[in-house]
Amino acid sequence: MMVADRATKRRGPSSNAKSQNEEKLTPMQILTSNEQSPLDGGSTTLKFVALSLVTIGLSLTIGFKNSLFSSSSSHSQVNSHSIVPYTCPAHVETSDNDNHPGIFKGYQDNDARVFDKTLDVKHLNKTLDDFRNVSLDAWSYKYPRLKRMLKPWKEEVFVPHLKSGDSLYESACGSGMNLLVSVETLAEHNIHNITVYGNDYVQESIDLANYAWNTEGAKALATKGHLCRGDSSNLDFVPSSSFDLVYTGYIDPLNDPLNLLTEEDLASGDDDAPCQWQSSEFCESDDPIDKYLAKQEQLEQENWFASWVSEMLRIAKPGKVVAIESIAESICKVGDWGGVDKTWWSAETVKKYGWDVDPSSIIIRQVPKEFEMFSKRYQVMMKKNE
Repeated sequence: MMVADRATKRRGPSSNAKSQNEEKLTPMQILTSNEQSPLDGGSTTLKFVALSLVTIGLSLTIGFKNSLFSSSSSHSQVNSHSIVPYTCPAHVETSDNDNHPGIFKGYQDNDARVFDKTLDVKHLNKTLDDFRNVSLDAWSYKYPRLKRMLKPWKEEVFVPHLKSGDSLYESACGSGMNLLVSVETLAEHNIHNITVYGNDYVQESIDLANYAWNTEGAKALATKGHLCRGDSSNLDFVPSSSFDLVYTGYIDPLNDPLNLLTEEDLASGDDDAPCQWQSSEFCESDDPIDKYLAKQEQLEQENWFASWVSEMLRIAKPGKVVAIESIAESICKVGDWGGVDKTWWSAETVKKYGWDVDPSSIIIRQVPKEFEMFSKRYQVMMKKNE
């Protein structure tokens, strides 16, 4: 989890062509009453003219209706979205990362502070621009700076692999602002009509995400699919092979991987900071037991990261991209809140966890140094096999 003073995000052609069945209209000669019909006399001529006029009328009517149907159908195909069919769960089991009281309090406090000290969406009266003008999800950056940080990465990974009408899923989507960065970046590259989906474990965060994506400003940018409360390590309510790109803006590290902290330990610090302090002490200690505990904690952290990635790969369509943003390396290497080293993303890891991925598709990018608070973090993308 990341609060403002912790320098982390816990979590980030319409075709109007005529129908092929449209009647082809052929000009017809209209005979006057004084002209001799080439077929018959006067009365026959009148009957022929009447029959011809009726035929023209029917042809025009059929052609007009078919043209309207074709145009309407084409317009519907461009602007309608087929929502992936599933239902948000009524109950979410306690996450492995929710092992101490107050673990997610930093998110709740931060978002309540910037939104009039209330997270009850029934009492909010906000526009999408109101969301853009604050720092949510404990990112430390307001939306404009967050977008500047993430945009080059989105342009490298999202833009080439999505097209208009595709679906986009964010695991641990928070209040939905990273999704907004993604959709706005895509729109700037003429990729529109995206349908957004996501989940977050914190109820208040997913409530804000649904509120934000129900605003008129958001509706003009994309279609909202399902934004559900859910544990990113277990998305069993989400169908497999369903989305065109799946990503997370941040994998929340395990706060106490071995469940070693006591209530006294927790009471001695702010929020979940004792978890970080304890792990850092293991890393710095010369005691063989502490070194062993540090190693075991890191193994648990790696299993935790793998569980998120496995679920993202499962729900992505074959051949599509899965991306992980704002990753910290291991706590013994760089501090931060814990994570996995860049070398962990290897063929060995792919094999260990049974990921349906070609290891050669994995790319790693460092967060630009100008964003000091995140400059030690990196991003990863990979492709699910066809």
